Amino acid sequence: MAKETNRKKKYNEMVYENWQANRDLGKRKFVIRFGVFSWGIGTFVIYWILMMILNAVTKANAQFTIYQFLMTLAFFMIFGVIYGIILWHRNEKIFNTKYPYGKKKK
Repeated sequence: MAKETNRKKKYNEMVYENWQANRDLGKRKFVIRFGVFSWGIGTFVIYWILMMILNAVTKANAQFTIYQFLMTLAFFMIFGVIYGIILWHRNEKIFNTKYPYGKKKK
């Protein structure tokens, strides 16, 4: 439990230090940068690398189609948007606990 509390404290400190610059991007740019590109596309690339490795290791010779590729890309991008929105609101909540007045973006 102490490890979890320490990790949460470190994350909160990071938010206090960096959130003002990130929130100045605006919600839309933040979600695109950190949700879609960082999480969505990053996870998509890792997924496809793992699928290729598993295909080679198991010698399954599974055929990958462009449709499957595009559908998984869309899936990860959609969930990247959801992740970015959740992250935005979580960071806002953490930031506003320490700075409740005056630093809110209009």
